[in-house]
Amino acid sequence: MSKPFTRKDFLKISGLGMMAVVFGSSFTSLLSSEEKPYFNLKPIGRQFSLEGYFIWCTSPIWGEDGKVHLFYSRWKKEKGMGGWLNGSEICRAEADSPFHKFEHKQVILTPRGEGFWDATTCHNPLIKKVGDQYLLFFMGNSNGKTNTKRIGLATSKDLDGEWTRPDQPLLLPGKEGFLGRPLHYKSRFCKRKRR
Repeated sequence: MSKPFTRKDFLKISGLGMMAVVFGSSFTSLLSSEEKPYFNLKPIGRQFSLEGYFIWCTSPIWGEDGKVHLFYSRWKKEKGMGGWLNGSEICRAEADSPFHKFEHKQVILTPRGEGFWDATTCHNPLIKKVGDQYLLFFMGNSNGKTNTKRIGLATSKDLDGEWTRPDQPLLLPGKEGFLGRPLHYKSRFCKRKRR
């Protein structure tokens, strides 16, 4: 036997309905795109591609020449999607603005071959300018597998100039299975001294 619908039940449901209307109308004004131009963005399409290559891991920077310089990883499509592990190189393209088509300009870093930490791949560039120097962070490996991935740093005075990279990586992995300090770790230097 079902319970009869009471006046109290009606008031509860009506109250919830009214709250939904009031709160709903205030939230819909938050979703209005009239004063938020970023909701009106439209895709501009593919701005860069190279015949026969996969393009991955792009990092743009404005140059002093007023152009956008795009650092990117590329590898031959014949190697398949996994080819980044054993054949990626870092290149530079440029365009007059982010909305113009980019044009390949030069190969920046290539794998250096046996005996180097970045012997089989140079991948995942990140370009930054610090002072009067450009810093290009990148990943390399020495055996075409992920177990030798390392982080390196190449430097140059010019975006289209000579890039110098040291023989040793910038960042080495920790001990096997080491994940670093947990996020909740509190340093003994952060604790207040009790008196």
